[in-house]
Amino acid sequence: MSGGALPSNLRGTVQKQMMHVSDWFPTLVEGVAGGSISGLSLDGFNQWMAFQGKASNPRKEILHNIDPLISAENRQILDEATQYPVNDIFSNEMEMPAEYNTSMRAALRVGDWKILTGFPGYYKAPPESNIRPFIPADKPGQKIWLFNITADPNEYKDMSDERPDVVKSMIAKLKAYYNTSVPVRYPSPSLNSNPALHLGVWGPWED
Repeated sequence: MSGGALPSNLRGTVQKQMMHVSDWFPTLVEGVAGGSISGLSLDGFNQWMAFQGKASNPRKEILHNIDPLISAENRQILDEATQYPVNDIFSNEMEMPAEYNTSMRAALRVGDWKILTGFPGYYKAPPESNIRPFIPADKPGQKIWLFNITADPNEYKDMSDERPDVVKSMIAKLKAYYNTSVPVRYPSPSLNSNPALHLGVWGPWED
């Protein structure tokens, strides 16, 4: 960390605690600017005191995503390069499943643990990085992967069989998140979105 607003004892230090991008707003407003976020309903946490070692990290988990429309069942029609479905699989006629299930593409971090479900896709590291690529979907039929990303940041060792207790608790959290999520909505295509109608640029096309 660096910058004139930081106390001298924090400058040049490395922070490895869990942090989400939404935490920056309350951290900067309260910690740096001395303002108040009292009464605001925010997703982020003020991490200023945790940065200074004066309090424990208020963030305990991060939901990376839950995508009910990309699952282990439809993986065969995903584009190999982008890992997104090809053709017109997304439409406003698709309905979200009533309940979360492990076929859905999802990822959750809780403490040292990270769980992946469904079809997690691939990561192809640049050749010069010397990072060995790991393709979890190589195991036919597998829908759950568990990693200790503090000890294994590259997610090489799947521990789902060794720690079923952790898997169970994290699946319960994914179910709870899904039950309170906003339904996915894919509106019908609109010809008004054509950039040729808006001076050749992408922009809002609906009032």
